[in-house]
Amino acid sequence: MKTIRKTKLVTVCFVVILLLSAHTRLLVALSPENSPTLDGSVIGYIVPMEAELQTYPMKAINMINKLLNHGIPVFWAAEPFAAYTEDYPMGYTFAKGDFIIPINPLSTVNGIPAQILTQAYVQKLSYELCVRVCVIIEPLTVEASQLKKTEVAVYYGEGTSGGALWHVFPLEETGFEVNIVTEEDVWAGKLAEYDDVTFPGGAFYSWYVGAEGCAKVIDFVEAGGGFIGTCGGNVFGVELGLLDVQLVMIAPYWPAAADLRGPVIMRVEAPEHPVMDGYIHIIRNEYFVGQFFEYVGPNVTTLMTYQAPTPELKLFYPEISKAYGYVPISEIEYWGYPGAVAGTCKEGKVALFGTHPECLSESQRIFLNSAFYTTAVGPITLVLPMNQPITITTETSIETAQLPAIWPIMSNLTKLKIQSLLARSTMLGIEEIDEKITDAVGEYTVLFLDDILDRVDRLMVEVPMLKMDYAKLECLEAELQELAPYIPPEEYKTVMEQVGAAQGKIGVFLNETMKVAHLIQPMKEIRDSLFKHREDIYELLALWEEYERTGDPAILDQYYKRVIEVYNNETEILHRLKLEEDYYLLKLTFMSDKAEEYAEYAIFLAELEIAVARAAMGVSAEAIATTTG
Repeated sequence: MKTIRKTKLVTVCFVVILLLSAHTRLLVALSPENSPTLDGSVIGYIVPMEAELQTYPMKAINMINKLLNHGIPVFWAAEPFAAYTEDYPMGYTFAKGDFIIPINPLSTVNGIPAQILTQAYVQKLSYELCVRVCVIIEPLTVEASQLKKTEVAVYYGEGTSGGALWHVFPLEETGFEVNIVTEEDVWAGKLAEYDDVTFPGGAFYSWYVGAEGCAKVIDFVEAGGGFIGTCGGNVFGVELGLLDVQLVMIAPYWPAAADLRGPVIMRVEAPEHPVMDGYIHIIRNEYFVGQFFEYVGPNVTTLMTYQAPTPELKLFYPEISKAYGYVPISEIEYWGYPGAVAGTCKEGKVALFGTHPECLSESQRIFLNSAFYTTAVGPITLVLPMNQPITITTETSIETAQLPAIWPIMSNLTKLKIQSLLARSTMLGIEEIDEKITDAVGEYTVLFLDDILDRVDRLMVEVPMLKMDYAKLECLEAELQELAPYIPPEEYKTVMEQVGAAQGKIGVFLNETMKVAHLIQPMKEIRDSLFKHREDIYELLALWEEYERTGDPAILDQYYKRVIEVYNNETEILHRLKLEEDYYLLKLTFMSDKAEEYAEYAIFLAELEIAVARAAMGVSAEAIATTTG
C-alpha cells in the first residue's frame, strides 16, 4: 500500500506540446494560416474496468479519485453502452460500471479552461499510473451517475479489531480521502465532515458508541451520508435499523455465525446493482465468523447469498476459546441465505456485508464500489458532446506554517524505526503458535507492527521528497510571477492558490511530523512487553508438553489459566499499538498523501501555465518583430 513517486516533468511537457493548440489565447495569438486545431472528434474519455481491457483496475480507481479531488467531472455508467473510440473506431460495447470523463469546451474548472485541463491531466495520470483510457470520437448517450469527491471516515475506536486496517488499506491505495475516527469523534458530531463512514469487523459497537453515538450515526445517514458495514459493522448497521432487514439470531443480541475463517463462494444476486459492478455469477469473499440475513425487506436489494465453502475455509478455535469452555459451531447451516444487502435510509445509502469483501483482491472492488454507490448522484442521462457552459469551483484552503528543519524529523523517525524493528523481532518464530493460543489478537499484533514499520518507512521517504517539492514550488511561484502578464488573471489566481495550498499542506505536515518523537518511548515499552510475551508463549508450550507427558489435570488447569493471562496481556499490548502508535502514524501518512497529491497537482498546473505562457510570450515577441519589420 505504499505511495510510489515518479518524476513527472517529461510527461507534463509532452502533454503541453500535444495540447497547446487547444488553448484559446494561443489560437488568437497565432496567425490563421499557422493555427493548429484541436481534434474536435475527442469529446471525452472512457476508463474501462473489464479485466481484458484494464490491467490495473485499482490504479484506474485511483486515477478517477485524483480527477474528482481536483474538480474534473467523472460519470459512472449505469448500463452497458456502445461507444466509438480511437481504439474501437467501429464501435465497442463497454460495461456497466466503466467510468466516463466528458470534455466540455465551454466549461471552466476554477477559471482554467476544462478542455485543456481535462485532456492534460487525464493523459498525465494515464501515463503515470499505467491506466488504459479510450478516447471517445463520436456522440454518446448513456445512463450514468455523477461521482463526487468522497471523503471516507473509517471507524477506528473501541470495539474495532485489525479489521479497521482492512478497511483503510484498499481505500488508501485507490485514492479516496480517508481518515480514521473514534467514538469520541462520533459523539462530537465529526461525521458531518465526511461523505461516508465505514464500520469494519469488530464487536459491540452499539455499547461502545453508546445511545448518543448511535443517534449521531443515524442522523448522519438519514441526512445523506453513506454507511458501509462489514461483519461486526454489519451487525451495527442492522442494530441501528438503517435498512429493513433482520439477521438470523441464536439468542437476543447474538447473531448466528459459524466459527470458521477463510474464503466462501458467494452467489451474485443483483448484478445490475452498482455495488456489484464487475461481478456476474459467483465471487469468493473472506468469511470470518460472519452473519446471515433472515429477512430482507421489499425495498432492500439482496446483493449476494452464501453459496458454498472452499477448501481454505477452516475451523477457528483458538486455545483461548477452549480456556473459557466455548464449544465452536463448526459448520455453516445457512447456505442460500443473503450475506450482503444495500438500500436507502431516507437521504442516505447503506451497504451491509456479513463477509469481508475488502480483504481478498478479487472482491475488493465490491467494497470500493460501495464507497462510490453511497455518494454518487443519479443516474442521469449523460449526452456527449457537452456544450453547455459550466463553471466548476472547488474550495482551496490555504494554511500557513513555518517550515521546520528536516534532520530532527529524520532522526526521530530513525529512532522510532529501530524500536519498531526490535518490537517486531520479538514475534519472529512465534506468530503461528501465538495465533493458535490468543485468537486473532496475535495476528493483529503482527498486523499493526508491520503497518507501523511500513508507515515509518513511507514517512522517511516522503519527508525529504516533500521538502524538495516545497522548494520546487517556490521556484515555480517566482517564475509564474515573472510570466504574470502572459497569463489570464483568473488562471493566474487559481494556479497561485494551488501552489500556496500545496506549500501550506507540506508545512503543516512537516510540523506535525516533528511530534513523532513522543512515539519512541511508548514503543520501547511495547517492545519490552512483547519480549515478556514471547517468554510467556514458551512457558505455555512447556506447560502443554508437561501435560501431554503426565496427563495431570492440575497442569491442564494451570495451562488454561495462563492462556487467559497471556491473552489479556497481549490484548493490552495490541490496544497500545493500535491507539498510541499506529493511530498517530495513520493520521500522519494520510496527511503526507494529501500533501503529496496537492503538490503534484500544483506542480502540474504551474508547469502547464508556464509552458503556455512562454509560448504566448514567444508568439507575442514574434508578432512585434513582424510588425516593426
